[in-house]
Amino acid sequence: FFENGGLTFEGSSAPESCACGRFLRIFDPAFGDKLGFIGMGIRPLVGSIPTVAEIQARLFAAVVSGSKKLPPTDLMIARAAEDKEMAFREFGEDNKNAISSSNGWKGVTNWIPYMDIIAREVGCEPSNWWLIFRPLLAAKVMVGPMTVVHYRLRGPGAQYKTARKIMSGLPIASRVYDLMFYTAVHWTLALFKWP
Repeated sequence: FFENGGLTFEGSSAPESCACGRFLRIFDPAFGDKLGFIGMGIRPLVGSIPTVAEIQARLFAAVVSGSKKLPPTDLMIARAAEDKEMAFREFGEDNKNAISSSNGWKGVTNWIPYMDIIAREVGCEPSNWWLIFRPLLAAKVMVGPMTVVHYRLRGPGAQYKTARKIMSGLPIASRVYDLMFYTAVHWTLALFKWP
């Protein structure tokens, strides 16, 4: 609402400006499912904002449609506080300067674990069973470039045939250095985060 030339909010305060202070970096607990931040204040250390925003949008759509419910406000506040503290520890003291969006590292995230957390909420995370039953697909997921297509292989909104076709066209690292890099990123940051 605009009042006297300025922006005011119903309630006691403006939405949380620190991305890591929101529940899953999307929902301000004070506003619940009435407001979601997609692609704002989120910056992967490696990777792209649109890829992260797409998985955030899928969770937001699930919440808005009613197929997914947010936890009670006190649990969202506790989880946001834990995530904020973890971000401060992970990215250093600069991240504690979390007053506005123009300072510190608070918008930065390790994108694969973060997207896996959101995918788990949506129900579209990659499966550990692929290592046994679909090893070629698992290899593409683990040592190929990370894309949002990984999260279209199963779960709500899955487009398996299309996603599989796109994945088959993606390269697997060709240089030993690239292979080691992709393997390290996916195995250490992603595989152990999957349930």
